[in-house]
Amino acid sequence: MLLGAMQVWATGQDADIIYLYGEKWWLLSRPLDNVRDVKARLALALPEARRKTTANPDGITCIWSVQGTRLQLDSVAVIVGNNLLTYPAIGLKDQFEKYYRQNRIDASWVNGQLRAARGKQLYYEHTGYNRNYTSEIYITFKHGKMNGMKTFNNSVRTEGFDLTNGKVMQALQDGMNAQEFSELRGARVLAKVSDMEIDDKGQLTDCKVAITMRKNGYTSELTKHPLEERVKTALKNLSPWRTLNINGAVVIPHSVFYFPITVD
Repeated sequence: MLLGAMQVWATGQDADIIYLYGEKWWLLSRPLDNVRDVKARLALALPEARRKTTANPDGITCIWSVQGTRLQLDSVAVIVGNNLLTYPAIGLKDQFEKYYRQNRIDASWVNGQLRAARGKQLYYEHTGYNRNYTSEIYITFKHGKMNGMKTFNNSVRTEGFDLTNGKVMQALQDGMNAQEFSELRGARVLAKVSDMEIDDKGQLTDCKVAITMRKNGYTSELTKHPLEERVKTALKNLSPWRTLNINGAVVIPHSVFYFPITVD
């Protein structure tokens, strides 16, 4: 299980920091969230005036490292005013008493996978840790002991359009001619595009399209409506599409997308 994957955030989240064999990586997770009693004690011990944001609601950044095969918390950092304040593990014994071992904090509560990343950012969505970088590592822990690691070198597979591009929206609107369909007049029409299939040259070969209509207070799905094929055709006429090689798989950025279709 990828730690943090089950949490839902309404905005992008700041990363923690982890040092692996002396190299600094972004840790795309917050292991401290899994020991809420400890986290609560820590929060009370830190300055109340620390900076908190939607990307870091607790105002705490943890700095971790792997020493031998053990994951440990080295320090925590907060920002107060314009000052970065760092609190080393040796001064956090009271908050982490259960996990404090020989002047260090042993993260024995951590089980599952953590994802670390560095390099150029290839993809970003403004929610949680839904972003990817050129270098990523998946590390598996059992009671804080590292027992597996996978390294990935990510890249752009094909450069081109994605579904957030303004030209895509314009092409979709221009190619619909939805006013031809009398049943749609006075309705709000929404198209959902998903499951895009793109070849190694960036050409869209297929996708799923679902059309819904809201009229007179009721919402209904229009199955096999001609607009489905019009959406597909408009998208296939755009080329190339942007695809990425991410962690051993081909990824299509923003591959699920909703857009309104103008009728009147």
